Amino acid sequence: MTALESKVMSAPSLINLSEIAVARRSRRSSASNRWSTVRKIGLVISHFLLSNRAFYAFLGVLNSRTFSINTIFLVYPGSPDLYHGPSHRLAWKYASWRPTLIGLFRHAGSWGLTFAIASTESEIKQPANAVLLTGVCAQMDQTMRAVRAHEVRFAGIIPSILAARGAPTAKLERASAVAAALRAEAFVRSQEQIDEAAPVILLGASGFVGRELARRLAHRNAYAVDVGRAGGNFPNGHSFPSHLHGNKALLINVTRASTLELYVEMLWAGLVILNEAYPAPSRHILRKLSDLNCKLYHIAGAVGDAYPSFPGPYAGAIPCCAANITGETELVVRRLV
Repeated sequence: MTALESKVMSAPSLINLSEIAVARRSRRSSASNRWSTVRKIGLVISHFLLSNRAFYAFLGVLNSRTFSINTIFLVYPGSPDLYHGPSHRLAWKYASWRPTLIGLFRHAGSWGLTFAIASTESEIKQPANAVLLTGVCAQMDQTMRAVRAHEVRFAGIIPSILAARGAPTAKLERASAVAAALRAEAFVRSQEQIDEAAPVILLGASGFVGRELARRLAHRNAYAVDVGRAGGNFPNGHSFPSHLHGNKALLINVTRASTLELYVEMLWAGLVILNEAYPAPSRHILRKLSDLNCKLYHIAGAVGDAYPSFPGPYAGAIPCCAANITGETELVVRRLV
């Protein structure tokens, strides 16, 4: 639990495994602070100079002649802690529902543009902000057409919210998430020597990704756990297979990463967890799982290059919701505990 270094090694089935222990909290160096300031200035410049129709039209011309920009991808911060301080709160207020170009990535031979809004998950899912979220989606669609890209993809809970509200969506993110979860599940079983006949617990089986994944796992010894509308506050003890306690099993989390904490009391030593949810589990949750002697693998995404790199456990990968993932896609799966 105290190692700070990471180890990357080749693994079967074209998947890279990076085992990263939970890092101890350390002071940020002055160099890190300076780099953080530079990045914030860059975001401001991008918002005012690059995030406009004229620049997107220019990119569209280049894309039609030279580049191969296929995807427009929207992300949001995994934590409101990013906006501590008066100046950061001011940036949050201005950029909450205004997509800003923050980077680009390359995956499977084509390029993508990464945009971000400053609204957090709790704000995105509030019904009172439905019109604002619809406006963001419209802006992303306009940007896609201006840049002459082919698809718009969204991170985190946005695709499931749009689907629940009846918005037209291609469900590209779900297809990629399911393909990644199935591929990573096979990899983790091989690493942990878990037989295919062993129980699989699917946490979030009734959700946007969970329903399709449950259908794909129907032929297996799978247990579907529906977290329901109250899943963010209470564990579902009725559908959780407590009788498996102590057995060798694999739990796949396709709901929110924070939901894992609600089920800690039901977990047991030796249980292996595969997390597909965004964002990655917090240090607090990882510490609890480590104390329980569980193992947790996190799907960082598909192998690719991002400029700048995606943060934290997603570094060195392209998030699943942004990538076109198939049964042959090379993934980055990290062991966090």
